[in-house]
Amino acid sequence: MNEITYDLDENNEVVKTKINSKEVNQMASLKDTALAYEPKQTLNITELNEISVDVDVKHEVRKNSEGEEYSIDFIIKDEKEYRVPASVLEGIKVQVEANPKLEKVKVTKTGEGKATKYTVVPLV
Repeated sequence: MNEITYDLDENNEVVKTKINSKEVNQMASLKDTALAYEPKQTLNITELNEISVDVDVKHEVRKNSEGEEYSIDFIIKDEKEYRVPASVLEGIKVQVEANPKLEKVKVTKTGEGKATKYTVVPLV
């Protein structure tokens, strides 16, 4: 199976195509492009085993499929976005205030939807 990667410019336009780490001058086939396609997806911070408290948090205003705006805080790790709920930021604040030298945490969750509860666990 071919591994196809693309280098994008700031407008998300393809500037380089690589197949199996080898740069090619021609575009990949529609089939290969479709097979390599992964839709952009925002994961949840609870999916990470550990998180540095010094990681950069990004904030954006986006539009949902109905065109309504919403705001989101997220971190990027391994080129994937992980959503950071406000209650997790509050939990990290409590942990850092209690231990200013804290470097890493793990976030767990229980429940679903509006009943979701997040717990920030300090890691040593």
